[in-house]
Amino acid sequence: MLLDGTDLARIPTRNIARSLGLLPQSPVAPEAITVADLVARGRQPHQRWWQQWSAEDERAVTDAMARTGVAGLADRPVDELSGGQRQRVWIAMALAQETELLLLDEPTTYLDIAHQVEVLDLVRQLNHDRGRTVVAVLHDLNQAARYADHLVAMKAGRVVAQGHPGEIVTAELVREVFGLASVVVPDPVTGSPLVVPGRPACRAPHRDRPPPRRPPRRTVLRRRSLPVRAGPFPYEPKGHAMPRSSVARRRSVLPSPPRRGRRHRTRRRPAADGLRRR
Repeated sequence: MLLDGTDLARIPTRNIARSLGLLPQSPVAPEAITVADLVARGRQPHQRWWQQWSAEDERAVTDAMARTGVAGLADRPVDELSGGQRQRVWIAMALAQETELLLLDEPTTYLDIAHQVEVLDLVRQLNHDRGRTVVAVLHDLNQAARYADHLVAMKAGRVVAQGHPGEIVTAELVREVFGLASVVVPDPVTGSPLVVPGRPACRAPHRDRPPPRRPPRRTVLRRRSLPVRAGPFPYEPKGHAMPRSSVARRRSVLPSPPRRGRRHRTRRRPAADGLRRR
């Protein structure tokens, strides 16, 4: 990887930090650090061991906080801020580095739509007012087409198309990159391409799909519980009718009645030789 034609491995880290600002996707702030202290850490690449803080550092930090609108939050802990405020503080720290190139990895992650527009408007203002090059990774195609001057569409690590959003954002590109059928219309506010999603390309339209097969109907026979007269149970009075389920329940709980008729006799085994059975 090259930076201004030079391999990054051969460039000192301090020099890289002076030329390139990076805002990761999910940065983690030290515990209980204030907004002013976090933004001031962006000046570390410009400091020396014999000069920790200078008037130039104070000017850069104050200007970065004013441009991002976090000057009124200077004494508040970063942990107490909302998602949009916290993201603006991180951008202020990157601006305090005063680099010509700024890399943003999904700066709108975990933000609601209002904070997303707020952060992207700030980045676009910095690009137009200060002339800094901003490279941002966005998964929202409408936001990328609205704010980018040069758009690069990638899939599986390869570049599919690149150029001005009005020239490359088409329904065919959306189908190829995202596998989504869509309609591209002009944005009524900015005039940039606006992608209106349709049905996924991997599914056929509803009219082309065969009708769903209905499962075969099954005939279920239900047994009716009819009242029966009590049988030869000694515990139930004769002439009393009860449901069959109750009879079955009583049969399982009460002892069985004595059997009528001839008793069953067991055959005796013959006595052994020499022994007399009493």
